[in-house]
Amino acid sequence: MKLARQGWHRPLWHACVGAGVAAAAFGCSHAPPAGLPTAQPSSDAAVATTAIAPAAAAALRDWARDLARQHCGTCHIASLPSAKPAALAIFNLDAPNWSSTLSPQRLRAGFTRRLNGKLDEAGQLRLREFVDSEIASR
Repeated sequence: MKLARQGWHRPLWHACVGAGVAAAAFGCSHAPPAGLPTAQPSSDAAVATTAIAPAAAAALRDWARDLARQHCGTCHIASLPSAKPAALAIFNLDAPNWSSTLSPQRLRAGFTRRLNGKLDEAGQLRLREFVDSEIASR
């Protein structure tokens, strides 16, 4: 009886493993549907080096400053009594070159993460364009 049970389980086990391998191979072999965004590079070295026109970069920087004023201003505007020294050390929205103190890592991580949730898809794309432009200009 024990041999009969082993004989029954082995083909079932092989069929399950085969199905799992086939599913994994199929899942890895097809291209993503058209129109879906692809993953963004995680390192600064992978950022595209095509710089945008200075006027367009300035407009993006002003847009990002206005956005940050709305959502981060209480801590990051030195002229307000609610400003926090630790926040001002990261970036100060009162400074003319406010974004220059944001490291590439902070631009990609904290700054983007805090603002993305407040934006629609078009705004998120524009924020990504700002971040890429800032990093490329350094």
